This record gives sequence, structure tokens and C-alpha cells, in this order.
Amino acid sequence: MSDGTPPTAVTAEEFERLTGYKATPKYLEWINCPGKGCMHWRCGWCRVDGCGRPSFLCGHPRPTRAD
Repeated sequence: MSDGTPPTAVTAEEFERLTGYKATPKYLEWINCPGKGCMHWRCGWCRVDGCGRPSFLCGHPRPTRAD
């Protein structure tokens, strides 16, 4: 978030409502990952304006990692 506070973790129910996909433990791990220092390929939310999907479910190019 822009104010520096960490986002609230996405629950299985929220994940399914937002994406239409069944939440699995791996999906929840990836979507709730802060991305800093992890070994995931495409964790967190897509940063492209208007996408609103997890990075691992959207079709946008992999973002450049700043860490």
C-alpha cells in the first residue's frame, strides 16, 4: 500500500471471489507473499493499471524486481 502498511492477507474465500479459481495453499502463499527476498517467480498482485489479478494468473509480462 502507498502508506507503507502491509496489505491484509487474502483469504481463500476472497481469492476465489476475486479470481474465480479455487484457492490452493500454494496460490494463497503466492498471492500473500510480500515479494522481498522470496524465490517465487510471479508472486503478489499484477502492477499493471486495471489488471487486478494475481501476477501468476494474468497475462502481463513478468515485472522487474527491485529487490
